[in-house]
Amino acid sequence: FKFLVLLLVVIGVAIVGLRSSPPLSRPKFKKAKYYTVARGDRSGAIILDMIVAHAWLWSQKKEYGGACLRSRRRRGRKPRVETVHLLKSLGLFHLLPYGFPCPNEPALVLSNATQYRRYDLKPLTQRWRRSFLKSWAPLWKDRTTFAERDRNITFSVVAHIRRGDVGPCLYTQAGHRRYISDAYYMRLIDSYGRTPRSRARQHKEVKIFSEKASSNSYENFSIFQSRGYSFHLNSGIDDAWKEMITADVFIMSRSSFSLVPAILSSNRIIFTPFWHSPPKWRNWKIVEHQNIDLEDMKFSELCKKKCRFWGSSREIKSCSNETVSH
Repeated sequence: FKFLVLLLVVIGVAIVGLRSSPPLSRPKFKKAKYYTVARGDRSGAIILDMIVAHAWLWSQKKEYGGACLRSRRRRGRKPRVETVHLLKSLGLFHLLPYGFPCPNEPALVLSNATQYRRYDLKPLTQRWRRSFLKSWAPLWKDRTTFAERDRNITFSVVAHIRRGDVGPCLYTQAGHRRYISDAYYMRLIDSYGRTPRSRARQHKEVKIFSEKASSNSYENFSIFQSRGYSFHLNSGIDDAWKEMITADVFIMSRSSFSLVPAILSSNRIIFTPFWHSPPKWRNWKIVEHQNIDLEDMKFSELCKKKCRFWGSSREIKSCSNETVSH
């Protein structure tokens, strides 16, 4: 009898111990990260490529590890200092790491030609955008020293006018001219930069970002100066992007430099069609064909007046409107 009682006590203690012990859990494996090879281009193109890769991997339920540098022979590539500074100043470096050696596992490095790049901007869906901006918002506020403008006082319109290495005599890309005239931007400011009735009493501020190197090569920005618009020529990229991201209305140029802040902005974006297809987001407005057709006419006049010498394979062969498609 004593043996039976002792046996029952031991069984009871064992049952209580099993109930109180933590349940067995599956071992946690570290989720694999996938990488891209950093483009050897300007900072705008590098970061745009990273954003597209991030969005494409997000759609595949995979994690993006950043843009790595693949060594060339014995000398390894070095990260662009400007790109690193730009990512950090905007609080993007944590989400879009850049500048480290590529991993030794080839399966984790995406093939640029056959994977995400062939989709252009299609991976940039509304769901991805909400997820990305939610992760980026606290980093943007914590890591930038830029004081956002008081939206109750100022209505801001920002335009990026691509100049520098582009001109009316230079080549087209995918049927689109890189050069857009001053008059075209003025029409967009007048059409889309109107202060809404709800903010009619606010001060309207228009800022033009461009490059000083070619500001007098073909057009001298006189139509903007006559209205007293604020000019920022050859300003720091981080300052320019911060203004574009926070502007109430941002008028883009045909450039990756414009695309990145436009993607990061939650405000109104004015998009002129070019070789990148725009994401289907509510805050993006595509310029009507009437404005583009009028620009083609004005461009033809400017081209015939300014472009007298030919011979380079990168120059367009004619000033006619037929060289451009919408």
